[in-house]
Amino acid sequence: MRHLSRGFTLIEMIIVIVVLGIIAVTAVPRFLNISSDSRIAALDGFVAAFRAADEMVRSKAIMHGMEYTLERTQIPGTDLYVIFGHMNLKKEDVEKAMDVSGYSLLSVTDNSLFVSLRDDIKSSEDLSKLSKHGCYLFIKLPRPHNNEDGDITGNLLDHEITKIYDGC
Repeated sequence: MRHLSRGFTLIEMIIVIVVLGIIAVTAVPRFLNISSDSRIAALDGFVAAFRAADEMVRSKAIMHGMEYTLERTQIPGTDLYVIFGHMNLKKEDVEKAMDVSGYSLLSVTDNSLFVSLRDDIKSSEDLSKLSKHGCYLFIKLPRPHNNEDGDITGNLLDHEITKIYDGC
């Protein structure tokens, strides 16, 4: 007796297509979320590298007795700048202190910095793009308390890092 192979029946083909459709519907959102997770991880990586670079700059500033500077000051023998005992947040100063390839930096003042993965953030007019995009960091160095003579009193404050990840 011979059996002839005739292939799949119409019912079997429909079942296979339905199963593949269900798998696709459940898997696609997860694949889309992977790119969001990678953008968040990249920005978190910048935060870690930034903190490490700031500690290096801060150590050099302390060695030169510059931990209480009230304005942007160059550390002698380097191209690094500090303010309030921390790395200055001017774009050029951050680029000298650490590798920022793959990130867009925008400094509005000497003590605030926007960090994004977008490459079209060039000036303060582009800040609206950042807020629409919703995937960036805002780093700020709070001004320390001063006494009547202008001297810093109390502890120096660390950078405040605000993570805006809702659009990643």
